[in-house]
Amino acid sequence: MPIRIGWYDHNQTIIYVQFVARWTTDEYRQMLVDSYDLIDSVDGDVVVLLNFIDSQSLPLLIVPLLKQAVFQTHPRTSLIVVVGASEMLLRLGRVVQRAYPVVSDRTVIAPSLTSANQLIEKHQHASITMTESS
Repeated sequence: MPIRIGWYDHNQTIIYVQFVARWTTDEYRQMLVDSYDLIDSVDGDVVVLLNFIDSQSLPLLIVPLLKQAVFQTHPRTSLIVVVGASEMLLRLGRVVQRAYPVVSDRTVIAPSLTSANQLIEKHQHASITMTESS
């Protein structure tokens, strides 16, 4: 399966999505459905970690997929961390971020999985701190 999805942690606060080899638009759409189902299965906000390190190419119709992802992002997705994106995907992502600023507010690019994990930990710690002070 070219797109793998599941819980990254035992607390079910991080969804891990791994894009492997060549993946299709249909697989991407199914991943969106699966991620919604995972988020709906828990009560709190969720971070989504998108790992493109092992992805070999982008589908031809990637632009409509990115637009679809913007409008179908679950409201309890607190952060999206992208790691290993190709230069082409990064460029497309910047275009989407300019067109839809709401994406910029909760999407970060990480240079490595280690860095992604650090960003997630920092985000979750900040979220806990904000909740406790409310």
